[in-house]
Amino acid sequence: MISYSDKMIPTRQLRPNPRNPRIHPAPQLKMLEESLRRDGQTKPVLARQENLMLIAGHGVVAAAKRLGLQEMSVRLLDCDQATADRIMLADNRFSDLSSPDEDAVAELLKELSAEEFPTVGYTETEVEKLLGTYEELDVFEIKTSQVDDEFWITARGPLKSQAEVLARLKTLLNEYPDVEVSLGTIGPEP
Repeated sequence: MISYSDKMIPTRQLRPNPRNPRIHPAPQLKMLEESLRRDGQTKPVLARQENLMLIAGHGVVAAAKRLGLQEMSVRLLDCDQATADRIMLADNRFSDLSSPDEDAVAELLKELSAEEFPTVGYTETEVEKLLGTYEELDVFEIKTSQVDDEFWITARGPLKSQAEVLARLKTLLNEYPDVEVSLGTIGPEP
């Protein structure tokens, strides 16, 4: 049995685990921010006692940092890194293995206002689909010749995040061998 203690820890001291297999896209972080703003932190995040490296709650901590929250409730586990990584993997996987009862979700969502949907992790379109009020648009196929145009995507952010973002992009785009991932930097405007 792993021993633990619960403490309030300065948010800036919590360190993300670089081996965390979860990706937290901007829309999810925005929803987490809305939830934190509305209800506060409703459960502690998990971190190693020895070095404050996160085990569970990476997205919540990222959202809290974006909001400027000064401290967070943390359950500190007294364990080595291998055990922490195993717990992190299990926490993510067990969540994946559950599935929602869509009828029960729809009933709960009916009690919320549209402004509250993001605070519980839903977009208005998702709620409309669950409630059966979403109207699909008719889509018509148009025959075209071979399209040889190229596309590009721009991502801007702080230079300190560049390597991590590039690594994640390359991982996400592995199944598209004809898509090239490149990077560059721009300095501040004079």
